[in-house]
Amino acid sequence: MHGRSRLKAPFLANNAREKAALAAEEAALRRHVVLVDEVEEAAFYLARVPATVHSLVAFERWRREAERAAPRLLFMAAPDLRRRGAPLLDRERYPATLPLAGNRLAVEYRFEPGHARDGATLDVPAPLLAKLYADELDWGIPAWREEKLTQLIRGLPKALRRALVPAPDVARRCLGELAGHEAEPFLATVAGALARLGGHPLSAEELAAVPLADHLRLNLRVLDAAGAVVAEGRELAPLKRSAGARESVASAIGGPADPWTRSPVRAFDFESVPDSFEVTRQSVRLELYPAVRDELTHVSLVLLAERGEADALTQRGIVRLLALGLATPLRHAERLIYE
Repeated sequence: MHGRSRLKAPFLANNAREKAALAAEEAALRRHVVLVDEVEEAAFYLARVPATVHSLVAFERWRREAERAAPRLLFMAAPDLRRRGAPLLDRERYPATLPLAGNRLAVEYRFEPGHARDGATLDVPAPLLAKLYADELDWGIPAWREEKLTQLIRGLPKALRRALVPAPDVARRCLGELAGHEAEPFLATVAGALARLGGHPLSAEELAAVPLADHLRLNLRVLDAAGAVVAEGRELAPLKRSAGARESVASAIGGPADPWTRSPVRAFDFESVPDSFEVTRQSVRLELYPAVRDELTHVSLVLLAERGEADALTQRGIVRLLALGLATPLRHAERLIYE
């Protein structure tokens, strides 16, 4: 029980895995309605272990003999641990992974209000952090959206909330209006739907000001190449600014093995700047944008996570290359003119 046995046996490891899988279902459902209680769990063993076994030594002696005839005698399967009538987890509504930035990130559920990881946690490889946006993350877990909408409505100022009552009913109607719009920014889409339902203008900024229960906001656990956590939290912007995350992102995105990553460059030895490159880092695919970065005495060819930043750098970098390329001819022209 509770994993405290001094016994080391394959059946215990198997049964612990089965329990963990069902406990994860309960965490997603946020209700203790799946796992059997300890009495039923004990009944499984009592039905198989003879009443004459009263010690660990006697149990091990009996188990060695019993498992010769039935190797999986004490192995539990999900039906042995699932309560009768327990709800089945709908993976469409409680996904095991979420599609973000062209990749699928594993979701870890936890039902422990007050804990830093209560709710749903995503393990984010550091190189992918720069490619994540709040507009996507705000959609969260599909099954929890109705509760999230209800909290958003109830948290609005009274003048806005009056036309959106009762909040649970309006939330259900709003949820129906969101279907098919998952590729759009969450708060802006919700604001539009609630404005139509309530008949009054509503902005994404007004919704963003409403505090939400922690479990309704995804927790992000940023991992470096060794799998160590370098930053964690539910607010994306501070995570992107954190020193550990920035260092891990920078070291993971660029590298001498990447195409379009070299320095110093002092002349146009390339025909054009490619639109983008796709690279793989920490098992995730990244679309990166080439840039020509001005270094005053030369330029560097680099890969960046943001297209806008790459475009802005490239404009300045191209000017620097032109200046470097024209420096010698200009000096020669000056000599011809003034000598």
